[in-house]
Order: sequence, then structure tokens, then C-alpha cells
Amino acid sequence: MPGPGTLVARGIAEGKPLALDLTRLVSRVGRGPDTGIDRVERAYLRAVLAGTGKVAGAVRVGRSVYLLDRAGMVALAARLEGDQPWGAPGMLSRLGLRTGKGAAAADVARLACAAGRPVAMAARLAALLGGRGCYLNVGHTHLEDPWLPALGRAGLGRAVMIHDLIPIEHPEWSGAGAPERFGARLAAALGHADLLVTNSRDTAGKVAAQLARAGRRVPVLAAALGLEPLPRLQTPSPLLAPGVPAFMTLGTIEPRKNHALLFQAWEIMAADRMLPVLPHLHLVGRRGWAGPEVTGWLDRSPLMGACVFEHGGLDDRAAMSLLAGARALLFPSRAEGFGLPVQEAARLGVPVICSPLPALRESLGDKALYLEPDDAYPWVEAITRMASASDRPPASGRETPSGRSHGWEDHFRKVLPALPGGVDPAEYTATCHGAGADE
Repeated sequence: MPGPGTLVARGIAEGKPLALDLTRLVSRVGRGPDTGIDRVERAYLRAVLAGTGKVAGAVRVGRSVYLLDRAGMVALAARLEGDQPWGAPGMLSRLGLRTGKGAAAADVARLACAAGRPVAMAARLAALLGGRGCYLNVGHTHLEDPWLPALGRAGLGRAVMIHDLIPIEHPEWSGAGAPERFGARLAAALGHADLLVTNSRDTAGKVAAQLARAGRRVPVLAAALGLEPLPRLQTPSPLLAPGVPAFMTLGTIEPRKNHALLFQAWEIMAADRMLPVLPHLHLVGRRGWAGPEVTGWLDRSPLMGACVFEHGGLDDRAAMSLLAGARALLFPSRAEGFGLPVQEAARLGVPVICSPLPALRESLGDKALYLEPDDAYPWVEAITRMASASDRPPASGRETPSGRSHGWEDHFRKVLPALPGGVDPAEYTATCHGAGADE
């Protein structure tokens, strides 16, 4: 990931206080590369710290809420970015926390300027911000009662980002207990937030429908997510076999992402000997909640290691270098709120074959081949056609004009002025710099 200096947001003026919830990032320490939601919370942390206004952080660990002032947030960000090591796990490791998460929780406790039960800390957070401002939660965590109501009673505006409604719309594609946990968090957000932010118009429409069913009138703001500046790519990727067409899928391995369709496609191509050289499929993403059919295939299929390769812990540079050399990104997902992987491919000029989901059509338009996610044979046809074509010119490692996505600066210009008690749009600008696309 690019360092803290990548995203600079200036003009978050003094007197415009903002509290950012960082529970998600802390809870994810030691669990592998960032997920899409992790990236969003990280981008907000960088932007908030780059401003000059009064800011604070909140982290829920167990039953306690820890509050961080700006100095504490800077110190925590240095650890999250890898610029400073985590301390010893200490007593928290004895509570069953894995090593990484235990160390993160222990450091949060050391860096906090206050800690206690949620109701008391809501009032302390308001005091830390000078008695006014906005609490912002973009991580789908720490939304349960009594936290949000207590923040309102303390006088803070409350803004919550909803990335998708998949756990309640499609409980069959969620892990055990996930629909119930998400439902409780969504109900809290619908019942107590003063502003709901979404990552797409598609998600905004679904959130508005939920609000109508709940009988609440709350503003819903759709703002497309940004992408981090590209790291310097290693081309060709050492993971690519010379002379063998390669395809890639990017995302957590779980039923919703529909890896099973790709496994079926490769089995068909292998059995029918459709090509003189069977193309390679690179699976980039950690294993999440995956059913026994998917994990069994990964663990026992003879195609694994021969033409299908699993990469569970690639960093951004390695993943983007591999994507740059792929014939196409394959994305047969059954449900998405936004779809960061397809945006990553589009900005590199890598073709995308994906499901015809509304959120993907919204962001990609005509820059993708849309195939239904329930029939492997059209996917086989498209893959064999691309594999048989003359070599696709390698990506340059720069954003392509046709694939350029919204930058984070566009997202922040839209969201920050709308926050309750938030930022005047005339006082906010943002720029990206560092190892970016234009270097």
C-alpha cells in the first residue's frame, strides 16, 4: 500500500471537527491483505490526518471504546501503514486474540487518551471535538446500540457508509451468523444516522428502500469510491509463465464470488483439449468463508498447480503486476455493492469479463463483456477466444484514459461537505501524489 503521504487532503478547516471510527482496520490487523472495505477506511484515515482540522478516532475493542486524539491517530496510522512496529500483545493476547490483533488492540489501549463503556465515551468524544462535529463510520463495524444513540445525545452528527446489503439480500452467500450481525448493524444505522453514504447509485437505491420500509427519512448520498495510486509494477510478473495466456480473478474466495464457475470452465477446457496450451488461471485473494465444494476443489483438484494457481497473500504491487499481464480479469460475482477489482482492471486497460450486475454496469458501462454467472459455457467460449488471440500488449503500469476511475479526491469533495456538521466545500481540495499513475 502507498504510504500516508499518498493522499493529501487540505482545507479541512479548523472548527470543522470530525471523528473517524477505526474499529475495522484495527480488527483486521494480522489477517492478510486489505479487503475493499479496509481500503476505504484506510483512505479516510489518510485524508483526515492530512487535513488541519480537529480530528479524533474511536476504536471498539471488546466491550470498551478507546478514543484517540490526533497524536494517537498519527501513531496508530504509522503502525497500520507498516512504518512502525506493533508493540507486545500484553494481557489482551490472553483473551484469545490472535497475535496481530492482540498487539494492535494493546497499542490502541496505550495510545488512547480515554477508554470506557460506549455511553460514557460518546460524551467524551464530543468533548474531545469541542462539543460539536461529526462522527463518521465507513467500516460496517461498531454500529450496534447503544453507541450511535449516545453520540446523538452528545450532540454529534452521525454519518455511516453502507457498502452493500448482501448479507440480508443473499444470506445464502454469507457465513454463519453474518446476516444477523449485519442486520443489527444496518438497523442501527437506519435508525440513528443523520446521513447514509453509499458507494454506488445501485446501493443507494437499496438503502433508500430499506429506509422507506423503516419509516425514516434520512439523506442518502451515492459517491463512487476512489482507487489508490498505482504502485510501480514489475512487468512481466514473475508469476506469469512465458508464452502461456493467463487470466486472473481478484477477491476473497467465498461463494458469492462464484469461483466454482471458473473451476468448471477450466475443467471443460482441460477435458475437451480446446487449446494447444491450456491457459492459466490465477486466483488472487485470501480464503474467506468458503463452502466445502470450493475448498475441496482448491485442495484436491489435479488442475491446481498445473494451470490454476492460488495466491492468498499478494501485496498490491505483486497483484497489480500480475493483473497487468493477464488477458482478462474474470469476475463472475453474484452480488456486488461497487466492485473495486473491475475498476483496478479497467484503469490498467485490462479487459473485464463479469456478471451483468447493476453496480458493475454503473461503473464500467460498455467497457466490459457481461456474461451470466450461471452458465460456464459462454465463459469458456470467451476465454478460449481471448487465449487464442495474438498476445495482448502488456499494460504500461499507467492509468489508461478509457479506464480512469474516480479518484479519492472526487469522492471526498462529494462526501465531506455533506457530513452533518462537516466541511464547507469551498474549504476542501484534495490531490494525489507519490508513486502514482502519472509518474
